[in-house]
Amino acid sequence: MIDSKPIKLAVTGPRSQHLYGNNPNHKGYTTMILQLMDIIKHYHHSISDVYIGMATGLDCMMGLAVLHLNKLPDVDIKLWCCIPGHNQTKYFSPEEKRVYQYILNQVPPEQIMWVNDGDCTPENLKARNRFMVNHGDELISFWSAERYKSGTYSAMLYGKKVNKPVYNIHPFDMGKRAYFHHPDVSKIGKEEII
Repeated sequence: MIDSKPIKLAVTGPRSQHLYGNNPNHKGYTTMILQLMDIIKHYHHSISDVYIGMATGLDCMMGLAVLHLNKLPDVDIKLWCCIPGHNQTKYFSPEEKRVYQYILNQVPPEQIMWVNDGDCTPENLKARNRFMVNHGDELISFWSAERYKSGTYSAMLYGKKVNKPVYNIHPFDMGKRAYFHHPDVSKIGKEEII
């Protein structure tokens, strides 16, 4: 059942090299976009805003999913593109740069958030993740429970630290199971399958 109070949703997930590689035309990404659209449509709250970090992989796939959903009647989700620095696309493939630019061209300029005016550094990536979590009411992460030194995992820990509800879905198992991470910091590490 969908709660009628709309929420702002921050999203984090793996980069392309941990999914289907750096070719956004891979059929796995098409399936992922459809699954992300389904997750957003059936989320337990209606969603007014989605914050993405504009990294390759899941971030840009979620951006495309929101843009596709916004073409449907009665759907109006604000997509916020949170950019950690000016050279974020330095290591993107040409196709990834094309997708990145397409997303930026589809959102109003006021929804492009430059978290830092400098270059994209590891510290600015963390600042971008904190920015998204702080602006969202909830965080949905797509973490495989394999990489503990990742931006996705770091964002999840920060979300729990600031008492935001954090929902994790395994990126290769989107339709089968999800884990709820309690926003109560005293319960960090305890998970329930939902």
